[in-house]
Amino acid sequence: MSRCETRILIAGLLIVFTHVRLSYGDSRLALPVSSAPRTISPLLDDAGLHDVQMVGASQGWAVGERGVIWQTSDGGERWTLVPSNVETCLRGMCFLTNSVGWIVGGSVRRGGQETDGIVLHTTDGGETWERLGGELLPLLHAVKFFDLENGIAVGEINAAFPTGVMSTKDGGNTWHAVPGTATNGWRTLASYSVEQGFVAGQMGRYTTVSVGKLQETFAGASGLRGVCDVTIAADLRGWLVGDGGLLLKTDNAGISWSQPDGDLPRALRDVMDFRAVAAVGSSVWIAGQPGSVVWHSADNGNTWTGYPTGHAAPIESLAFTSETHGIAVGALGCILRTTDGGATWTTNRGQSRRAALLALHAHEDYVSLNLTTKYGSELGYRTVSTVVSRRDVGPDANDGRLLDLRLQQAVTTAGGSAGTVDWAFPIAAPGLDHNQTELVREWQLLTDNQLRETMLARLVCLLSAWRPDIVVVDSPASDDAATTLLVDAVRLAAQQAADETQLAELRTALHLPAWEVKRMFRRLPDGSEGSVQLDVYELLAHVGKSLTMAADEPYAILNAGNVTEGRRESYAAVPLNGTSETSLPDFFAGLILSPGGEARRELPSIDEDVLAEAERLAQRQRNLASFAERSLDDPRHAAQLIGQTADIVGGAPDDQAAIQLHQLAGEYRVRGDWENAEAVLVELTERYPSQPPAIDAMTWLLRFWASEEVAWQRLRESTSVQKSRLENVTPVQPARLQQAISTSPRSDIQQTSANGQVMIAGEAEQHSVRREQWRQGAARMMKLLEEHSPQEAAGPASQFLLASMHRRENRPRLSDEICRRFINETSGSPWNNVASDEVWLAQPETLAPSAVMLCSIASEPPLLDGEFHDLCWQRASPVRLRNEAEHRQTRQPFAEGDELPPGANVRLAYDARFLYVAAEVPRDSELPSDPPHLPGRTHDADLADFDRLNFSFDVDRDYATHYQIDVDQRGWTTDACWENRGWNCQRYIAAVTDEKHWRIEMAIPFSELVAHSPASGDTWGTAIARVMPTIGVESWTLPCGSRPRAEGFGLLRFE
Repeated sequence: MSRCETRILIAGLLIVFTHVRLSYGDSRLALPVSSAPRTISPLLDDAGLHDVQMVGASQGWAVGERGVIWQTSDGGERWTLVPSNVETCLRGMCFLTNSVGWIVGGSVRRGGQETDGIVLHTTDGGETWERLGGELLPLLHAVKFFDLENGIAVGEINAAFPTGVMSTKDGGNTWHAVPGTATNGWRTLASYSVEQGFVAGQMGRYTTVSVGKLQETFAGASGLRGVCDVTIAADLRGWLVGDGGLLLKTDNAGISWSQPDGDLPRALRDVMDFRAVAAVGSSVWIAGQPGSVVWHSADNGNTWTGYPTGHAAPIESLAFTSETHGIAVGALGCILRTTDGGATWTTNRGQSRRAALLALHAHEDYVSLNLTTKYGSELGYRTVSTVVSRRDVGPDANDGRLLDLRLQQAVTTAGGSAGTVDWAFPIAAPGLDHNQTELVREWQLLTDNQLRETMLARLVCLLSAWRPDIVVVDSPASDDAATTLLVDAVRLAAQQAADETQLAELRTALHLPAWEVKRMFRRLPDGSEGSVQLDVYELLAHVGKSLTMAADEPYAILNAGNVTEGRRESYAAVPLNGTSETSLPDFFAGLILSPGGEARRELPSIDEDVLAEAERLAQRQRNLASFAERSLDDPRHAAQLIGQTADIVGGAPDDQAAIQLHQLAGEYRVRGDWENAEAVLVELTERYPSQPPAIDAMTWLLRFWASEEVAWQRLRESTSVQKSRLENVTPVQPARLQQAISTSPRSDIQQTSANGQVMIAGEAEQHSVRREQWRQGAARMMKLLEEHSPQEAAGPASQFLLASMHRRENRPRLSDEICRRFINETSGSPWNNVASDEVWLAQPETLAPSAVMLCSIASEPPLLDGEFHDLCWQRASPVRLRNEAEHRQTRQPFAEGDELPPGANVRLAYDARFLYVAAEVPRDSELPSDPPHLPGRTHDADLADFDRLNFSFDVDRDYATHYQIDVDQRGWTTDACWENRGWNCQRYIAAVTDEKHWRIEMAIPFSELVAHSPASGDTWGTAIARVMPTIGVESWTLPCGSRPRAEGFGLLRFE
């Protein structure tokens, strides 16, 4: 991590310091450092540390997970925990003097897609802290101040800070985005003035800040390797380190970088991940994972010597005050110290700490936070979870965005010690992890045909760094190539890690002794019986709640489609070295790992006064889950639960009651039961508006009530129900019917027709009333969000939805204001493009944006034969789908005219009743060759292995909900309305193929999508993409992946 340099003129500081205010408002936290000795929580005692800084030879600070701040006043020999009054992860800091400093960090929100930042400030050496910066800051990684007013920071991106770099001129009270192109993934900073600096981060990206502006990003030659730390001195010399032995030097403040003259051992390149660098004069030190060695050069990188630390867990930060005195901090709260330039190291905190359990997964969806919660929070075992294959590259890179931060926070929130994501093995194309041949080929290319050696070496080092007794893996499904490769590799790596003769050269270079894993387990498929069981309704006595309640927040942060959340888990032993203990009732049965030892924390005390009530609540939750499992699939019983929410929460504390209601609503949503989900979530927002699940509920209800797609499907369903009730009435005799007509008042029930659909009169008024109720509900949810989560309310997802609501309520000025604000504040962001499109629609006389597609009028319906000879297709402007590289070469997303370049081409047309789609797709020899096969088709077929097209239509342009219809090369389909995959759209499809192409022609009745057919000039939001398994994605607009992204929608204008 980056850290603040302390080259500040003391005289200048003394002059300015006289102007520092001595009193603060309510945000001032009175936190005395020199309080009486107190017991340190075990979770704080071993919280991982991310940054360390020394000010002079004696004074220093270290910060990290769970809001910990450690302080030393004797050069690092002894450390005192300073109360911070926050639980947020702290990642970077800058102290100008012993008294004045800033600490930054942040957290990932529930849902895993957005972050919140924190800035703490002290002027009295940490005795008190003030929280600065407002509510819209993203998570921050590093900060640098140059005086009491001027500073710069780097972090994640959001709508307010699209470049991820921000500056302040008032000591951190307010921050402003440094202008430039929107770029995410910055992790480290070195700056020599508020307008000049250097930032770097994931995927080897780096750039300079020049004249107060972020320059164009340079990707470097490091490929997948991320930059983790950088330092630049006053003489402009600097160092940069990162994954896979990445080590570069500069002599011009980062304008150019080169390899140092002296080489580190070649074996380190694919195995050791550097996390920290420090430099004093010509001396340089680097360290990382494993933490068993610190590399030192005394001659500016001409020669290097690796010194053992006697410590294996990862080192995250280094600070040297001279060429002899330095501090290293890292995982498990460990702090090391040297007084001889790094030749020898003493562990001052966390001696011999290690992990008890290491879980290894090929996919984030398989991470068991139930396991971490039980064995970490409840039983005190130090647990680590690692996802070995990354997913933040390729067309679906957005799915893997923030994964390292999400996983780390989810694991630590669950009581674990660390959550990490390996950089070396990407899943860079849809479906690649389900095709072993293609996956091996891809990873062989990335490892210079050394996949086996590279993966084994990295796993051996991982095991030797964390030194776990227990390793846990997943049972691979038949098509799960990534997990299959991982499980085989882990078993072999465990054997090699215990053998001193294996990887001898690497062990010598890393000073890494052998480590024997005692046991290996695999999680079994659902419904299987194993010797070790995890019951999610088990009471965790030390935690004071059931496992499912305790694990809810971690799962919400990770936001994976997790296969373990809320489910019973079973594990079985895996033979190691030819032996297997299959009857073990627990992972640690028979192993002696005492609380307070090297692999286990001290256990918190059990509050006997609340234990009985906790047991009662856990039993009620178990009973409810059992009843729900039997009842939710029966519509009659499912509805009955709604009237029993008071009994469901059963006097539970607010946090648990909110979780229970949120989980119940989730069960309804999975089943496509929107009405009952709505009722439960309304109850949640009214009863517990301040609880975290209520923010999720408000967000869902806002989208649900504001959505035109959802509204039309609900109205259609209610019409269908009413029609069914009328049709099922017992028939009456004609004479009695005539008598009733003549003697009864005029009925409001009449039959009318709209879009060819029989409707019930009086229905129009009913529809209007319901729409107004939903509109008011959406407006109410927006106000609640602004009150309880201003960050969520200010984000683009909520703001563009609000703009859509304003348009539909005939308030175009308010909608335009929102869009223009995003244009002014989010240069280079995909949301900036959306805003520009919307502003153009309000003033279409200006130059049209590139992502506009014309849906031409079909004077005659086309013959659905897949041949495209019809007049409407001759008139329609074709859209060509491109991969990302082609998009970068030209801004124009479609080509007009008869001569089309190679690639998938799509045309759209319409008449009063139907939306017509025609597509011609070139066949790829690497994809399946299955021809069209229409008999036996179902609405929601599995298309994962086939070349397919994705069509998404956002009929109200709220950029929150949409229809999605996928069609593959066989003519098979799947469809969804927003999150409801149970929605089945009527459509008519023809599919044909020849040696070079496959083609589809489709007609979709407008009555399936909207209440009224579009009129000339109407505009929908639209995304079109081709998904090629194991190869990639081609799309009309960017960004786009195998699943549509709201900010990647273009405009579909009806002629």
